[in-house]
Amino acid sequence: MTRHRGRSNATLRKVLCAAALFLIETAQYAQSSATGDDEMNKVTTQCQEATMAAALADKYAAAARTGQDNAAQLSKLSAIWRTKASEQRSPTESAILIALAEIAAQKAAAATESYKRKAEKLQAAAMVYAKRAGYLTGLIQAARLSYATEANMLKADRSNNKMIIRTGKPNGLQGNCDGSHSQLNGVEIKAAAAGSATWKKLMYSSDRETITLFPVLHTKLTLSTSGACTVSADLSGFGPSGSSCGTTWSSATNPRPQTTATTGPKPEAIYKEDNVGGDCAISKVEQDDTDKELHTLLRATCEAQKVYNQAIDSVADLTLDTVLENTAMILAVRNSDERFKSLKGKDVDSAAEKIKTTIKAFLGGSPEKFTQLFITKITDEDVEYRGAEETTKAKRKDLAQKSDSATAITYFLDKKTPKPQPETAKTSSATDKCKADTDENKCTEDEDCEHKGGKCKLKEGVKVENDAKTTNTTGNNYVVTHKASLFMALFTIINS
Repeated sequence: MTRHRGRSNATLRKVLCAAALFLIETAQYAQSSATGDDEMNKVTTQCQEATMAAALADKYAAAARTGQDNAAQLSKLSAIWRTKASEQRSPTESAILIALAEIAAQKAAAATESYKRKAEKLQAAAMVYAKRAGYLTGLIQAARLSYATEANMLKADRSNNKMIIRTGKPNGLQGNCDGSHSQLNGVEIKAAAAGSATWKKLMYSSDRETITLFPVLHTKLTLSTSGACTVSADLSGFGPSGSSCGTTWSSATNPRPQTTATTGPKPEAIYKEDNVGGDCAISKVEQDDTDKELHTLLRATCEAQKVYNQAIDSVADLTLDTVLENTAMILAVRNSDERFKSLKGKDVDSAAEKIKTTIKAFLGGSPEKFTQLFITKITDEDVEYRGAEETTKAKRKDLAQKSDSATAITYFLDKKTPKPQPETAKTSSATDKCKADTDENKCTEDEDCEHKGGKCKLKEGVKVENDAKTTNTTGNNYVVTHKASLFMALFTIINS
């Protein structure tokens, strides 16, 4: 019986331990699910709220700066590749580099737009949180004023049967939001909620909560007679009036804060139905909104959280794999390589792997080599080109940021462009044109010929090759022709 009871007790202890653990885990889950963020759950004072707001402002401001140089870096690389393309003798290699330059330029444009949209929302959130942190910090400090000593604090108002008591002048703000007051159980606030995929509620103090920061003040009057004045008091010890105060009032103390309970911040939903990443709980803030500050903060938070982790296009996105899958790159090689120029439609798709092999070989053959040769090392290469007066040398990364980039490109294009040869003047040869026995129809097909006297001959005024003179069937030319005929006749007779 004793043994059975011992086993029962052991079983009971196990059940109780399991139940206790369950309750603890349930409580922790409930606490964690209150706002969706462990840090935010622990914010219970306005000082912690102010510190959290300042930390969130810093986080959002830092995120707004992330990616601001991405577009500039992409544009620079695009210019470098464009200049390199102009130097290539091979049309295919030039086309690959031009396509690379265009891909980088498109990413630069996309980076500019996406960064602008993202930064606007993050900066807006950073501003409202910085404003919130300053507001709360100011309230906390102002809620604890200290006063200078005032020797003459009392004044009789006999005509109205009143006694006036004045304080000394305020001489300090004693509110404290430093050190452990601003921490969460001794741990600095890091604002991990920024960009969190689970954060759904913000701890926020409305005027109803912040007003409790200001304490009740009390002052003491010193009476010359002990026990003078009686007050009909309630449980707090204070009452509406006093009596039997017929004695001298010698002094009054400066107002001192009386310890009172404060009310901490309450959770406010960032999203509709706590659906993180969904519709914002506040879609619009009107000018006459009675909770304008809260609603502005919630809307800014919602919009900032949605863009916080959005990626901005960068040079890191330009990998060999992404380049090889780019349709514009494949078509650029198709249009420049004699092996692929005739391809179109489905034939291009069929030859895509061969085209990719050509591209890959030129770009280093591996992702690591591509990055090394065309992104890292290329920026420090020297370029020699004709500047304003003489040959100039510059680093590619420096040239890409100057207007001289266009000068260098035109210089290299000119070097590899075939120069036109002087055009040979068209002449007519009397031996080849307008032969005397040529048929009339065939003769007149040549605009330089005419058919006269049964023979085909050059038109009057047509220039003959190796003869500065024009043909003329009369005058001196006739005499020359006649003499030549006579000479030929004599030559024939002599030889016969």
